[in-house]
Amino acid sequence: MKIPRIGLTGATSALGEIVLDSLLEIPKASIVAFGRRRIRNSKIAFIQWSLGEDPGGADFDFFFHLAFDRRNLSLSSAGTIRIVRQIAQQSPSCQQVLFSSISSFRDTKSQYGAAKHLVESQLSLTLANLIIVRPGILMEPHGMGRGFLRAVAFSPVLPKDIQLLNIRTVSRKQISDMVNKIVVRDYREGEINLCGPDAFCEAEISRFRRFPWIGIPMKIFVRSVEVALRLMPSKLILRDQLCAMLANRHSPYCNPGEEK
Repeated sequence: MKIPRIGLTGATSALGEIVLDSLLEIPKASIVAFGRRRIRNSKIAFIQWSLGEDPGGADFDFFFHLAFDRRNLSLSSAGTIRIVRQIAQQSPSCQQVLFSSISSFRDTKSQYGAAKHLVESQLSLTLANLIIVRPGILMEPHGMGRGFLRAVAFSPVLPKDIQLLNIRTVSRKQISDMVNKIVVRDYREGEINLCGPDAFCEAEISRFRRFPWIGIPMKIFVRSVEVALRLMPSKLILRDQLCAMLANRHSPYCNPGEEK
């Protein structure tokens, strides 16, 4: 078996750490991580790099794109498009994997989702050997889902039926299985939508709360969040995280509990 040469960006993000751990389980894989923060692992080659910079002339069999800065979405979009195209030019046979979002669709209310949708639309029709992965909300300790749970932990009101939030989530196992499918089993289809059962249950939220909440109808709860969003500064990351949560509820890519 040929030793796969694999590159990735965003390896220090919550999602990137899971992808990197999955890649490290592949026997004899040669892994190169591009980023600003050094990864101290003797099994990984590290190259100092930021979005918008040239990745160099190395040749790869697989390349995973996870770097994306929520604080500068325009730079992140342009930088992602640039590196994907550069890798395609220097390694034409390289299978590239672009991590997008379940909230990435036309007319999404999330700025993050809109930026991801722009990247998809710029690349999906012009490049071969590109897989677009749309994960749901990550429920790991440093994932976006945990941040949302901490935020709602201070809300005096919540929906009567938490499950009706219909938030699409993604698990560590789903991500690991997807990486294995692409690298080991040579999966080459154009899109992978990763979303599993709703994890925003009452027991999960209760872990972060110190006082009981008042149950209100779902429509009123969603409306109250929408009103709060209008009052928040537009550049506040928490504001867009809440927008992404609402957009996630209406994503056209998969239904709650369905994995594609």
